[in-house]
Amino acid sequence: MNFFDRISSYDLITSLIPGAFLLEAFRASGIPFVSAADLAAWLLLAYALGIFCNRVGSLLIEPQIQRFVTRNHGYADYVRATQNDERIESLVEKATFYRTMLTAAVVYLVGILVFYFLGDLFKDPTVAIPIGAVIALLIFLLSFLKQESFISKRVKKVTDEQSNDI
Repeated sequence: MNFFDRISSYDLITSLIPGAFLLEAFRASGIPFVSAADLAAWLLLAYALGIFCNRVGSLLIEPQIQRFVTRNHGYADYVRATQNDERIESLVEKATFYRTMLTAAVVYLVGILVFYFLGDLFKDPTVAIPIGAVIALLIFLLSFLKQESFISKRVKKVTDEQSNDI
């Protein structure tokens, strides 16, 4: 199975579309990024930016929205609910897409401000690349830890249920 066979429609919707939006918004604003003429590089960067926005949204934006606007139902409740209502996963996909688009807009606005105030600094790749790498490292480390926590909760739920059946 090749890489492209493993990309689900969920990944395309929640990563590629918001990443493409962000990439083109930056390009239209005069912030230099890869040209759409180099399709492979453009797709890869759009997908990576979308994943980045998805993770930033999950780690930073969603907790603030849940804190002030909506209620978090808890992961255990979510797992139980999805076992009884198949439509929840589809609704979560849509909510994740909207959250990622919201995050892409926030990243765009922050990017524009950074470029406006510190643009000359970020034109030097010896500065921009390490800063970007550190930011990506932190975001993806926190994302990994969050994902591992979800996995541990699911494993515990299954093992607890199996031990209760004995």
